[in-house]
Amino acid sequence: MKVDFKKPLFTPSVVLVRGKVVKKEGKRLIVKGSFEDKDGNVLAVADGLWIIVNRDIGRWTDSKL
Repeated sequence: MKVDFKKPLFTPSVVLVRGKVVKKEGKRLIVKGSFEDKDGNVLAVADGLWIIVNRDIGRWTDSKL
């Protein structure tokens, strides 16, 4: 994930977080997102690659013994 910080985010404050899947290729998701303050000023933007994994990976149960 790559994040480009544009302006500081002061707390406490109201922010709007936007996220969007730009492209899906099999198990790969290309995503973009942003943080905006209450006036619509962009505080940070990000994009990244996420991989969808099987939810059962790494789970341990007695039935697998």
